[in-house]
Amino acid sequence: MIALFVRFSALVVTGIALMSVSPAAARELATASSVADSSTMSLQSAALVRDIPANDTTYVSLLRPPASHKLRSGFVCLRPGQPGEQHSTENYEEFIVVISGEGQLQLEDRTLDVETEQVAYVPPHTKHFLRNTGSGTLRYVYIVTKVEP
Repeated sequence: MIALFVRFSALVVTGIALMSVSPAAARELATASSVADSSTMSLQSAALVRDIPANDTTYVSLLRPPASHKLRSGFVCLRPGQPGEQHSTENYEEFIVVISGEGQLQLEDRTLDVETEQVAYVPPHTKHFLRNTGSGTLRYVYIVTKVEP
């Protein structure tokens, strides 16, 4: 069992959670999200350590099957003023960990401000995208997993 303690102040808006997290807790969140039950995975894929790019690479896939059961994760950089691609979570839920920068998370009919050391949850069947509203690069990690019927 993984225990995770996060310092946060929460704003919950119709299933959307926005929390402030220390850098160490953000790293722990990303690491905890990639841990799988090793009894059902081969030893070769039971653990994975990846570096988050130090440069402003636009997109890097961090995790996806078959290295995980269902989790997918990626690292995204957006330049000042740049929007990410609008998409729907469909039958997935998404967790976003903001590593650095400032932006706005546009969720169908509402907008939430996000910044360094914050995390946001996007529920299934939600159209959304992130836009960089700061003067520096917005760097974040997203983690998605399929919701069981």
